[in-house]
Amino acid sequence: MASNNMHHMLQAQVSLIGLLLGFRVYVPNRDKDGVANELNKLIEELRLEQVNAQDVGDMGQLISECNEVPAYACEYDRFDTLQEIDVIWVVPRHLDRIYNAFEIVCDERNKAQVVRTAFDHLRQGLLNLRIIERGAFIVCPNNEYRDYIIRKCVQDKFLIDDGNCVFKVLTTKEVKELLHYAVKFNELNRKYGLYADVESIIYFVYGI
Repeated sequence: MASNNMHHMLQAQVSLIGLLLGFRVYVPNRDKDGVANELNKLIEELRLEQVNAQDVGDMGQLISECNEVPAYACEYDRFDTLQEIDVIWVVPRHLDRIYNAFEIVCDERNKAQVVRTAFDHLRQGLLNLRIIERGAFIVCPNNEYRDYIIRKCVQDKFLIDDGNCVFKVLTTKEVKELLHYAVKFNELNRKYGLYADVESIIYFVYGI
């Protein structure tokens, strides 16, 4: 139960970052209520008035908003896999294209299994369907867990041409820091019309 609560909490943090940056945000149908509960706590804690927990949709809503299942998903019969990705961000004008995808791994007892599942979900979108446009991320509890994920990435040859992993790994501490900056960027956006996506913030904060 504790692991499940942490999972929803991290989904909520990642979802809130996406909302603050102006994306449409979607989570698996089964997680929507749990994410909404955690998101309400965050919104109250941060005293945010411009976002609402109901702004986070589920994949059923995304399909409905697209009017039909995107052609690439029908062709490859893999939309069921996309529905398992923990958080996706979509540009409002292009609901049939995923901008960023996030997998959350926080189970210490079944580390190998949850990491393998995260790889499978991201591999489907990145390599097979090629619909995750800008970047994929795995969120994990700490640096030790991150090192394990990267080792598994190398072992599984889940790599890009330069030998690096095809996704970035963020710790929970880094997600909290990114949320802090997303709140600031949102304030700047509302005041001055400045826009930033998650890659911009990561570069701004970490220089990577």
